Amino acid sequence: MIRLALAGAGYIAKIHAKAARIIPDVDLVAVVEKFPKAAKPFIKEYQIPYYFETINELINEIKIDALIIGTPNYLHSPQAIAALQAGVHVMVEKPMAMDADQAYQMLEYSRKFSAQLMVAHCWRFDPEVLWLREQVVSGRFGKIVRTKGYGVHELWGPSGWFTQREFAGGGAMADLGIHALDTVRFLLGDPQPESVFARVSTNYTDYDVDDTGILIVNWAGGAVSYIESGWWQPHTDGPEAATQLYGTKAFGQLFPTYYLEG
Repeated sequence: MIRLALAGAGYIAKIHAKAARIIPDVDLVAVVEKFPKAAKPFIKEYQIPYYFETINELINEIKIDALIIGTPNYLHSPQAIAALQAGVHVMVEKPMAMDADQAYQMLEYSRKFSAQLMVAHCWRFDPEVLWLREQVVSGRFGKIVRTKGYGVHELWGPSGWFTQREFAGGGAMADLGIHALDTVRFLLGDPQPESVFARVSTNYTDYDVDDTGILIVNWAGGAVSYIESGWWQPHTDGPEAATQLYGTKAFGQLFPTYYLEG
């Protein structure tokens, strides 16, 4: 039996709690939440026996095997490192950290203390994404030459800490563009990037993070990916994580998902 704890009691934590409750070998034993007002109804709804305000309190008081982190982005790295140091396996919501230095530090602690570290890139487990990946592996596309991906919300955007750099680190690119980027990387077989060009800006809001962005990645193997991100955009060419694959033999589309032989 895996003794699981959650950090955070917001929207994404509720999704993880619901999933944990229907997995036979998982026992959801604790939640870490800074604000009691948010924690109390969450504990009651999901019948969680233990509540703590910090990760250190959790680790010092009870034994857990794994922790899912669904807190604001600025907490991802310190909470993950505290758990990894105790040998607790960690799954952290995206973005992994506030910057690359924090991400590498998390990876270092994972290796040092032999604890698994995973970023919750959910689209990798979507049936349509998995099906399209199978088509790529089978060779039906030939060589993938280029891709387009979208992480854009049309006429909508978040509020609260998502829009504040000190808590979020970044804006639409870190929130939505990251889905499109990881999805295409998975479809291509997790190649290493050889070069990256990015431009982000704020045009539609008074947020102090970006609401518009583009990303161009040249991958090892020759493929190039173009990614769009945005909040409050007047138009989008596809839903979250929508991806187009251009191969030498075929064209593929994700969301709606299909491929066409050339």
